[in-house]
Amino acid sequence: QKEDPSIKKFSGFKITKRDANPESLEELSDLFIELVGFAQRGKLQSNRMDNRPRAGFIEPDTEIVKPSSIAMTKDWTKRSQQLRDAIDYFRRYKQKNIVLYRFQIQLELENSKVPYEQFQKFFGIVNKKAVRPQGFKGYLDFLYFWKENFNTQDLIQDMIIILDASSLIDIPEQDDQKATLRDIPAEFFEYMRMILNENSEIFGDQKPTLELSPIPVMQGRVWNMPAELIIETGDKEKRAFFENRILPYFVYMEIFDVDYSDDIKNRFKRGQKS
Repeated sequence: QKEDPSIKKFSGFKITKRDANPESLEELSDLFIELVGFAQRGKLQSNRMDNRPRAGFIEPDTEIVKPSSIAMTKDWTKRSQQLRDAIDYFRRYKQKNIVLYRFQIQLELENSKVPYEQFQKFFGIVNKKAVRPQGFKGYLDFLYFWKENFNTQDLIQDMIIILDASSLIDIPEQDDQKATLRDIPAEFFEYMRMILNENSEIFGDQKPTLELSPIPVMQGRVWNMPAELIIETGDKEKRAFFENRILPYFVYMEIFDVDYSDDIKNRFKRGQKS
């Protein structure tokens, strides 16, 4: 990294200890803007005019960058591109009223764990059947991240399914019956359990039990959210929340170098429609 020696640098840690005044707040704001830009682009690119090299100065020595820093920067670049691709992908639903449902899904056996390959194959069948016209009513897409219960080593699929919001109400065929609101968590559990029973050969002579737990779309008291989030056409605030909060959470979780019992190369996955 080459820098103009005349540029005065400040530390992001030192700035938090300064008195709050217009100058320090402006510098803190600039720091956050640079950090956000780094997360989005995968590289630090300062846009400040006073950080541009000036003509006539002697070229400074090149700073030695540790290999671990190079690897981390490459990983950030990869995840940033992955985030941009995910945002572009899900914009196909911008003109549709959609609802997000978040679940944590587990398959458990008594004396062993369900291997990643079997779990992944099972979900592949679930998704393939769900998107069909006769599949899970209203099902449009998905995104998920693999987690692990490090006590039992069982895999956990942290999943968001995307439904057409118009499918949330069951319209009765007979006029004398009332329309009802669907219980999506209960319906999706039964749908997955049915597919599990129909495809038991995936797991050999064993039959795992299915657990499906609805969890807040974004966890934490600061959000205070339920397990579903409706995003209507033209709702810029919720659309931005999806793109700026939910998707980055799922994408950047893969940054953390965690040793899983299973060899999972890509822990984040989304739909793959062309």
